[in-house]
Amino acid sequence: LTLDTKKIEVRSDLQAIYLTCDNNKIYTVLDNLISNAIKYTPQHGVINLRIYQKNENVVIEVDDEGPGVMASDKAKIFDPFYRGNAKHQSLVNGTGLGLSIAKEFVEAHGGKISLIPSNFGAHFRVSLPIGSRKET
Repeated sequence: LTLDTKKIEVRSDLQAIYLTCDNNKIYTVLDNLISNAIKYTPQHGVINLRIYQKNENVVIEVDDEGPGVMASDKAKIFDPFYRGNAKHQSLVNGTGLGLSIAKEFVEAHGGKISLIPSNFGAHFRVSLPIGSRKET
């Protein structure tokens, strides 16, 4: 609903990749990153979502056209209950747990989540080891 209300465009470049993982936990990671992007992206803004394979990893990138992460927030952004100082255009305030949960779930899979330097908006990258291919 918020995407429609704010008229946000989502651009995606998604490769089909098999990943051995806890589906619910990785869904939560994606949900937290995309929810944050929606919260901070202004009216008529764009969110980019990319999933691709790099070596033996699945890489997930989410970036937005919001205000970005303030320099004073960067060191604490993944800490539990930390809520950054950037203003957002949303009626819902977060608890400060989304990114810390995402980090915990990514690291539980042997992966890494990071904030990528960006000149505009916030850009998050998740790298997860592929593991063994699931048989269907």
